[in-house]
Amino acid sequence: MRILRIALPIVIGVGLTAIMFHKEFDAKAFAQIRFTWMNIASAVLAIILMFGRDLGLSWRMRLMCRPHNLSWPDALKENMLCEFSSATTPSAVGGAGLIALYLKAYGIPAGKGVAITITTVFLDELFLIIACPAMFLFFGSAELFGKFSSVSFFFVPIYVVTAIWTGILYIAIFKRPDLICNILLGIFSIRFLRRWRHKIKRSTKDLRTSAKEMKNKPAIFWTKAFLATSISWTCRFLVAGALLAPFIPVGAQTLAFARQLIMWLVMLVSPTPGGSGISEYVFSTYYSSMVTNVSVMLMITCLWRIITYYAYLAGGLIILPGWIKKFRS
Repeated sequence: MRILRIALPIVIGVGLTAIMFHKEFDAKAFAQIRFTWMNIASAVLAIILMFGRDLGLSWRMRLMCRPHNLSWPDALKENMLCEFSSATTPSAVGGAGLIALYLKAYGIPAGKGVAITITTVFLDELFLIIACPAMFLFFGSAELFGKFSSVSFFFVPIYVVTAIWTGILYIAIFKRPDLICNILLGIFSIRFLRRWRHKIKRSTKDLRTSAKEMKNKPAIFWTKAFLATSISWTCRFLVAGALLAPFIPVGAQTLAFARQLIMWLVMLVSPTPGGSGISEYVFSTYYSSMVTNVSVMLMITCLWRIITYYAYLAGGLIILPGWIKKFRS
């Protein structure tokens, strides 16, 4: 079953990409492409930006875990495992839900892990709901959505739901952590879940303590945490622009960034593991107005997916056995 969960997104993603290549790839147009140092430099820059994203998330995780000292290598491993979980679960589920479990192997109490999970999700959603409207100050809807009308159709309701969810998380962290604890206890009062209720009861006690700790953090802590969040998301969204750089004007980079932000929010409802298949199609179509050579666009799509998705699948498979051994010890 575990092998199937890992293989499924690969099969979906590679399968759809193969279909797209079969239907759209033009050998003559591809032969006219000149591979220069600029192409190589753009790919290297994209990889560096993804590493910058990982550093931002790892910095945030180290801040969240204090006073427990989570080392940089362990924070990077934890981030890789979360990305691996995101790559093997539907986008709406994501990998954040397993943060508490991953942190337990590093000596972080379950309750604190739950508080960290809620807080990191809150910061991620907060960045998205602030950044998205800001993009409309620079671009009109026609530029942001292009001819891809389905993106504009889904964007508004998804944005509203995300904003409401962010408000709920704010209440859970800063106003009523006891509400979340009561919901958890209620869920684990269900007959077939009752056997784990005593563990959840202990975790909710830790959650209340940790949430109180989070609530009383100084302003500098939240400034650093949101800065780390902003760095990680900005680096991720700049990856597309880096790969597109040899083929679009410098002035179009801001639009490429804005479209990544819009695309990411819309892809939150993707039902496939890690957005497999759907992400490739949306990316290649969404940016087709900026790169009209279909063969080039397909190549950029493949590179973008390898750097932002398949690299984490591979990294997770490498790190997971070591984590399991550490977790069981």
